[in-house]
Amino acid sequence: MRVTNNMMNANLLYNLNRNLEYMNRKSEDQTTGKKVHRPSDDPVAIASILERRTDLSEISQYRKNASDAMGWLTIAEKALEDNGELFQKIRELVVQASNGTNSADDTRKIKSEIINLKQQIISNGNTSYAGRYIFSGFETDKKLLNKDGTYNIDVDDYAMNNKPKAKIEVFHGESVDIMNSGLEIYGVKPETNFLNSSMPSGTAEGTIAQQGYIQGLFDFEQDYTAADLDVTVNGVTYAVDESALSNPVDKEILINALENGVNGGNTLSDVADVYFNKDNELVIKAKNYGEDVTIAGGFSPTTVVAGNPTVEATVGGATFGAATFTQERINLLRESNISITVGGYNRKIRPKDPFTNATEYAASLQAAADLAFGPNTVSITEAAGAVTFSTVNTQDGIKPEIIVDYPKTNKSEMLSDLDDIIEYLDNGDHENLTASIANIDKHMNTILTIRADIGARTNRIEMIENKLSSNELGYKKLLSDVEDADMAKVIMELKMAENVYRASLSSGSRIIQASLVDFIK
Repeated sequence: MRVTNNMMNANLLYNLNRNLEYMNRKSEDQTTGKKVHRPSDDPVAIASILERRTDLSEISQYRKNASDAMGWLTIAEKALEDNGELFQKIRELVVQASNGTNSADDTRKIKSEIINLKQQIISNGNTSYAGRYIFSGFETDKKLLNKDGTYNIDVDDYAMNNKPKAKIEVFHGESVDIMNSGLEIYGVKPETNFLNSSMPSGTAEGTIAQQGYIQGLFDFEQDYTAADLDVTVNGVTYAVDESALSNPVDKEILINALENGVNGGNTLSDVADVYFNKDNELVIKAKNYGEDVTIAGGFSPTTVVAGNPTVEATVGGATFGAATFTQERINLLRESNISITVGGYNRKIRPKDPFTNATEYAASLQAAADLAFGPNTVSITEAAGAVTFSTVNTQDGIKPEIIVDYPKTNKSEMLSDLDDIIEYLDNGDHENLTASIANIDKHMNTILTIRADIGARTNRIEMIENKLSSNELGYKKLLSDVEDADMAKVIMELKMAENVYRASLSSGSRIIQASLVDFIK
């Protein structure tokens, strides 16, 4: 084979570029410390690298979640620890005041100190973390307590009977509840007012709509040409042509004959479905909810289910008297949130428009409900002073459900007990002061119980954090094994590549012949 100068030059340039490219790759490995930079370098390794990076990203987020949960619980535990110390001090003061040997001046000093300790207990109840009030349940944007010790959140049946839960995922399939109920800590003191006897509340379920149908085993060995298989749906009878139903009866011919039963210009297939179920039973089922299905004769169904229309859910019963609407009571109604839950969708509403009687109050609540749920979802009506809440236009096949609730009290049992102690000090009631020590001990035990629960959750988070740290180290090592370059090896290979490249340049200078330009020089 004839080798020309052009061929030698082309081969030389190709090999020079290849050596330069290899040296560039090794230089990139050295400067980045990585041996895989793009999918083409090692497709299998890239897949592993992406998986490890995803694992590390998840662990990083879980560690942030765990840190947030730990911060929340630590702040809550510190607030409760403070409350425990404050109650211990209050207990000592009450014991001191109850012995009956204190002067009036000493009693005033004890009262003043207890009032200040009470204010600090209120302040601890309004403790926040990252802008969220930790004891306010799901209403974390609202303080738990007002300055006078009353609740600033809605204390309704749901809040009293259901402990709020807010879980943070801290590992795969593992979540920690960080919520602590302020109502559980501070207690709820029942309050009697006209709402308890006038405002309806409770849970009600309506009747789910049902499609009427008949079903049973059909005897295909009989001759039905003289039978009467006319079907009636919702009071309308559809005449069936039985002439083709001779012995033995074909299943498809039977279905066709029934579906083509006529009444005027309509057929049975317009209002009912005809089919055989998995048990080979003939089923004739009304298409519309609330419609009954019957058959004249010749076929005796073993199951007959009547069609039922939807019966909406209703909560009512209490009555507002004619003298109810004093200005004081109107103000209470305007300030009281009515909690309504329809189909699992909860909203709290207040009357939007002025009112002076039960009719106007119901109309004002209706306007608020329409804004909260949309029109034609909840009906609020009044008759003879009774306000009634009902579902409206519930979709067929869904059970109507409604829950109506309202705040039952705004008083804390813990702080009410402290108010009683202050009153006993004012009146010099040493007997009741002594008896109040039992209430103080009860609140201290409640605080200790909740602190123990928080401690258990805190310990769990600490164990999970340790596991996350260990997993993070493991995944980083796995990622390093796949992605990181062996620097000693890379430096050696880079030096070898550099030597090869220099050698190729040197040999190339000998191969490329001198040109006419070199002679002109």
